[in-house]
Amino acid sequence: MKNSIATSLNKNLAFGLLIGILTFAAPCAFGQGREPVYEAVEYPAQPKGGYSGFQDYISKNLTYPTFSLRNKTQGTVEVSFIVEKNGSVSNPEIVKGLDESCNSEALRVIKNSPKWEPAKHNGQTVRQKITMPLLFTMPVQPTTPAATASNTSPDAPPAEDPNLKRVTPEMAARPEIGTEDFFVYLKQNQKYPAKARKNQVQGRVMVEFVVEKDGSLSNLKVIQKMGSGLDEEAIRLIEKGPKWIPAQYNGQSIRQKMILPVIFQL
Repeated sequence: MKNSIATSLNKNLAFGLLIGILTFAAPCAFGQGREPVYEAVEYPAQPKGGYSGFQDYISKNLTYPTFSLRNKTQGTVEVSFIVEKNGSVSNPEIVKGLDESCNSEALRVIKNSPKWEPAKHNGQTVRQKITMPLLFTMPVQPTTPAATASNTSPDAPPAEDPNLKRVTPEMAARPEIGTEDFFVYLKQNQKYPAKARKNQVQGRVMVEFVVEKDGSLSNLKVIQKMGSGLDEEAIRLIEKGPKWIPAQYNGQSIRQKMILPVIFQL
């Protein structure tokens, strides 16, 4: 059974989810004995064909492991990897995993992914480390009113609309000003919180939001927190940022959910 990162859509083309990997920070490089690996650059690496094409690759190639389905394992696997200067992918590693089957499947898909356009920094092609979330979600089963009413557990997830079906957008949502200028906006408008600076707090804040059909953003929330004011600053940057071009499916605009890691480094 195939499972895309992805997307939900009702009869009126209402909802979707994309693997969006956008990062920013002061330039940071690491490595011993080899050329440095950057985590943040002026022009980040991107899949050839764009993220919409990469999402299509994930949708067609990510298989939900039978073992995980039987055990009802679901959630997000975060995989880090390096985009080399020639566009190849190396050193895939699990940053945050589920069970062994999902982890192995996530690594397999990333290892076999098509070549990328390498990152550029200070006018040079450089190696870049990227972290990508891959979502494993159990197939939604329609529920009867009686079954829904009997589910009284406070920890139970809300039932999804049985009219929803899973799709992959033909064109993913993207910043209206372009990806490169969006990175410039993030870099130029970051206000490092005083508390975080004083306590030397740095790291990644994962933000989830929906790109609406008119390109505005809604439902912003932090799904991986850092505290010390960084969470609020990440939300502010995205919320106050440029409009987005909505995702497209069957020639129509649809809502699309995105997960975006915002990196803070001193």
